[in-house]
Amino acid sequence: MKTGSRLLGWVALMALMLLGTQAFGKNADLSRWLKNLSETAMESAPGDYDAAPEIVVSGDTVHVLWSTRTADWSVVRIYYRRSLDKGKTWQPKVLITERSKDDLGVDTTYRKMAVDGENVHIFLAESRHTDDSWYGVMSYFRSTDNGNTFEDEREIVTAAEAHKINDIYAHAVHGKVKVGYTYIRNWEVKDSINVLVSDDNGDTFVSHQVAFFDGERGGHEPTLYDMQVDGEKVYLVYGDPHYFYGLSSARLYFARSLDGGLTFNSREIDVPSDEEGTPKSMADQDDHYVPKIAFAGSNVYTVFNGYGPDGNFSVFFRRSEDNGTTFAPAINLSHNELPNEAIRGGQVTLAARGTKVYVLIQADSDSHSDQLYLKRSLDGGRSFKPMQTLTVPNYYGAWATETWWPVIKLDPSDSSGSKVYVAGNGLFFVYSDNSGARFTGPIQLAPYYHADLGRSQIALGDDGTVHMIADGDITWYETGVYGDSDIFYRVFDPVVPVRKATTNKALYLTHKENEGDETGIERWDMMQIASSPALEFKNAMTVEAWIKVKRSERGGFFIVKTGAYAQRPYMLGQSRDGKIDAVIVTEDGEYEINAGDPIPNGRWTHVAMTYNSKGRENNFKVYVDGELVGEQTATGSLLQSRYNLLIGGWEAPHLIYNNLSIDELRFWNRALSRQEIQRKMKIALSGKEAGLVAYYTFDEPFNRYGTVRDITGKGNKGILLYKERLNRGKDFVLKVLAPNGRERVAAGRAYKISWQAPLKAVKFNLFYSTDNRATWKSIAKVGNIREYRWRVPAQSGKKPKCFVKVVAKNTAGKVIGQDLSNRPFAIDVLKLVAPNGGETLKAQSRYLIRWRTYALTRPVAKVLLQYSINGGKRWKTFKTFMGKNPGRFRWAVPKVSSTNCKIRILLKDSNGKNIAADASDKVFTIEKS
Repeated sequence: MKTGSRLLGWVALMALMLLGTQAFGKNADLSRWLKNLSETAMESAPGDYDAAPEIVVSGDTVHVLWSTRTADWSVVRIYYRRSLDKGKTWQPKVLITERSKDDLGVDTTYRKMAVDGENVHIFLAESRHTDDSWYGVMSYFRSTDNGNTFEDEREIVTAAEAHKINDIYAHAVHGKVKVGYTYIRNWEVKDSINVLVSDDNGDTFVSHQVAFFDGERGGHEPTLYDMQVDGEKVYLVYGDPHYFYGLSSARLYFARSLDGGLTFNSREIDVPSDEEGTPKSMADQDDHYVPKIAFAGSNVYTVFNGYGPDGNFSVFFRRSEDNGTTFAPAINLSHNELPNEAIRGGQVTLAARGTKVYVLIQADSDSHSDQLYLKRSLDGGRSFKPMQTLTVPNYYGAWATETWWPVIKLDPSDSSGSKVYVAGNGLFFVYSDNSGARFTGPIQLAPYYHADLGRSQIALGDDGTVHMIADGDITWYETGVYGDSDIFYRVFDPVVPVRKATTNKALYLTHKENEGDETGIERWDMMQIASSPALEFKNAMTVEAWIKVKRSERGGFFIVKTGAYAQRPYMLGQSRDGKIDAVIVTEDGEYEINAGDPIPNGRWTHVAMTYNSKGRENNFKVYVDGELVGEQTATGSLLQSRYNLLIGGWEAPHLIYNNLSIDELRFWNRALSRQEIQRKMKIALSGKEAGLVAYYTFDEPFNRYGTVRDITGKGNKGILLYKERLNRGKDFVLKVLAPNGRERVAAGRAYKISWQAPLKAVKFNLFYSTDNRATWKSIAKVGNIREYRWRVPAQSGKKPKCFVKVVAKNTAGKVIGQDLSNRPFAIDVLKLVAPNGGETLKAQSRYLIRWRTYALTRPVAKVLLQYSINGGKRWKTFKTFMGKNPGRFRWAVPKVSSTNCKIRILLKDSNGKNIAADASDKVFTIEKS
């Protein structure tokens, strides 16, 4: 908690440094998406400890402030750094000030920086020394040119001898600056909570007292926990804890000013903790700042921890509808929903807008990890929805699970308060765009295995981008090399921007292990996909992709739906011998297929796995290049997992490739048939196909957020973590796939023409020929599709030598290629259905002959039915229809015996000319009765 943990970060680092077996090195540049702001070419030797980051976004400028303690622990520095283009590029860091280690307050819970347009205000708590004593001051640094230059330091509060300044919370808007702070008189026990007010952009300040404490401290100082400002309204939460062999009492107060901080009204807002009514409530900060106050118009809200009348440690919520003048009774948000001993004191926080109120609670769960919970209200805090869990339990092999030091923000451009952003340690992130009714699955925006990042803070741009910052290090557990603590930054957009695809690309992932030195060179490229209901398959699924691999000796999986312990619902990869390896885990157990020839290195190969729990035997299948290579019978529904999906490996023993290219990655909620896989694997899809729930073409250039768009529009974006890049994708040359030769197409019926084409082909002209390519007729002009439903025109007769031609054009309309059917196909106008070969008929019995007549351009005047008993060498007419074509005839089978029989149908026009003929494809038998 706040006052008990101010030195926690420094103490933890000192403990590590005292471990002689460990070395500290410079943090490696592991990720193109994560920027180290504190360690640059100007940085001193590794070992400096950078911490307590703050971030503010104002227009296009991103402002960052942090503290640095030198490796020898002698000096503390304050640095400022800015970006003028929304985080794309960064100006050099600026040293604001430096002091000896005991003279500069670097508390991780303070809000030392406030930004107001072009004005940047920085406030620091410092100590000054005399010959035989010391005194505290508040130092002020101001920039009026958007952080380009800073004025000389000014002391705006000077304490008396042995008095000190604590708890700095700064705000600035429209030229008015306010700074909350605590004035501690040490042994005089006459402490106060105060607010500095400037109405002239920091030229002058006047201090106004909020509260005064004159009495026994009980071993603890009064503490200001938070201050928020809404125009002329100023709100503070502060406490007066007392200790006597434990926490004997802790009173909590809320103060408000309606005149810009000139006068304040305070009231006690704690709850009684026992029969005597002694309060034990605190809105403390746990080594990390998060808001304890939120407001929306005249409604003001605050949250705090404390022991209630039942003696349980709980989370309490107070609501005021009159700007903090009076408060409704406290609501216990954790009652009957969280065990009291599990709640993490100091980490509760909140946000509000309109009638929406959101409260975050950190608590230890029964699943061996800290979980993040949300309580939300849609009626201004009068009632709350049931507790929601935003994290998943932390099990071995799972990603983006527990978090710590959570923060919550609402999109400033959304007046309804419906867009909610939550972040935490390791740049943990979840997002909701429907008032918290549904959140995205948890993701982690920092390299998982290496980045130990904490105390995350986020700021939101006016364009909806999320700017995240944290302090921490890159750790090499295998080598005993530990990075020093630095300040890391990542910008992220929950909505992936659409970018124009100009070339055919694939995602390239590589893996290089650290060689045991202090360089920190290691690379574990991967793409992370947050879990969603669409990817949590239950009864049926297909996963497919084109891959080009360079296999190591270990084998492992490159598509993994993670889960608790070894319960990962589906995985696809290679075994050590290079064969395809697929695993599913159902309610009935684990099933694995390892089959086929080794996948060749350096060559594009299509791989797919399918499962249908409602199928019969061999309902779990694996395909390579469209051919079935392995199958087995599995039972049960797939295990349900809210853990995320990883592309490129999931942990050290299973990151197997020196390089892996992956293209046309697709996830379906149904089991595709072999024919569907073969047809679709060479076609670029639209993303709207039935059952397609996630689709990644990788053809769009990377955006600066490190996200990959899901072409289906269902929002299952990919998140990149290391140094992934794009290389040349699977080359789909222009090729007619169907009809491609020997097909029989019915005139007047619909037929699906399909083709594959390079990405740059976005327009197509389709033609057909019925005279062996001598002449061509237009079918259609279509856009960027790869299939077309063709209504085959009526014909004057059977056309046995037909072709389809596809002409491809680029965006400029220039022809870039064409392709024809490889062999001729036939357009039928007549089809004998039965007998068509293989049947056995009895002589002198009755048999129903059936035929179909398709679209013709001239009428049928006569139909002749004939049979042959010598394989079609000689024919005998046994029935003639004049002026009608019934399509069926019950035949009196003649009294003959032959195994070489056929039936033929002849269609003639009114001039007696043949229109079409069709005979049994194969012979049938007539036996004597």
